[in-house]
Amino acid sequence: MLQKLGRHKEALAAYEEAARRGPPDAETELNRGNVLQKLGRLEEALAAYDLSSRYRRGYPQALYNKGIALQGLGRPQDALAAYDAALALDASYYEASCNRGNVLHELGHLGDALAAFTYALKIRPGLCWP
Repeated sequence: MLQKLGRHKEALAAYEEAARRGPPDAETELNRGNVLQKLGRLEEALAAYDLSSRYRRGYPQALYNKGIALQGLGRPQDALAAYDAALALDASYYEASCNRGNVLHELGHLGDALAAFTYALKIRPGLCWP
């Protein structure tokens, strides 16, 4: 709830307390990573997403969010790998395909970007943009 209210520092403290108290939990780490990302602490967000993926094997959301953080860090090739991994786990993950297209567009791979956007539009028409 704190995260949705934009109270990111308080939300981070709550997620960190939950992580300390609790058994290891993929959702806690995913949400902690999301808050860290909102706070601009992208390297720490990457570590949280990696923990989330470790706690729940085959968790495409953690890989997708990792891709976003990697893009923010100016690491497009790594972001592309994260989106590819998310799509390998869930081929219907249209957000991952859209972001994959955005990265490919940034890298100048226009044909591959178009293919990624086209694929995403087949999954969910009208929800993708370069």
